[in-house]
This record gives sequence, structure tokens and C-alpha cells, in this order.
Amino acid sequence: MAEDVEKDIPDNEGVVRGICTPYHYDPKKGKLKKGAFKQKDPTRGVSVYRTQIMSAANCKERAKALGNADKQYVGLAHLTAGTVRRAEAEISDTREEVFYGHADIFIVTEADGYQAEPGEPLPPEISDLVDKRITAILADTRFFLDPLPETDDWHGPDLAAA
Repeated sequence: MAEDVEKDIPDNEGVVRGICTPYHYDPKKGKLKKGAFKQKDPTRGVSVYRTQIMSAANCKERAKALGNADKQYVGLAHLTAGTVRRAEAEISDTREEVFYGHADIFIVTEADGYQAEPGEPLPPEISDLVDKRITAILADTRFFLDPLPETDDWHGPDLAAA
């Protein structure tokens, strides 16, 4: 793990999202679902790992820990902070709240002028905005199906070079 990395995430920095099925990935179509970046609650972010801080093996370890009887780890998705910002979403380092190397993507932002209430459904115009932003993020996200998901090491491509 890299030490003393700034909290500000530059546009060219890669981030990794742990992908689990059936929520994030459709194995029949071989592609990511919108659920990969959909916030469970509009007041919370979507967890990602900073590649400047965490290795691919660290990212895989954290992603595998999210799995349970209802969802199974299948791989890692790589994108840049710039991809998030171009989609008009936000990304921020959340090392104090979670752990060093963690960041959150916020699809619904304060700039949208929407005050989310936990547990309440999104109004149609905000739901449409969420779909548009996630579609833009997915267009520039590379998904890597883990060739050996049962192992602890990452055996896929170099995520920092993705």
C-alpha cells in the first residue's frame, strides 16, 4: 500500500469497484449491470478502491469479503475519477470514514438540489438522472472477470495500466 497519497483524487487516477453477481454482473450477457454503480440509498456512496493506494490483490481481497450466500464475487471493474466527473457524478476519498484507500462515488449530488430521504423512492426526474449518469460511467468502465476467483491473488490484467 502506498503511503501519504493526497486525499484529492486526480481525474487520471484509477479506481476499482468490486463486482458481485447477481447484482452487478449479468453472466449471460457478459456485461456489467447498472446495479454496479447504483447507490442502495441516495445518501450513501458507491464504494471503490483507489489504485494509487491499493494493489489489485488488495482490491480483490476487499471485494471478496463483500460476498455472501446471496452475492458472489466475480471480478473487478476499473474506471478513472475523470470518468465519474464527466458523468456529472462526484468521487471523494473517504479514508476517515472507512479505511485508507477507500473512496465513494456519489451519483446523486448536492448540486442536483435534491435532498434524499433514506428509504424514500427517488422522484422520476432524479431516477432518470441516475440512469443517465450510470450509463455514462459504464461506457468508460472496463470490467475484468476474475479468472481465478477462489484464490487470494489477482490473476487478471494490471489494473493500474487499464
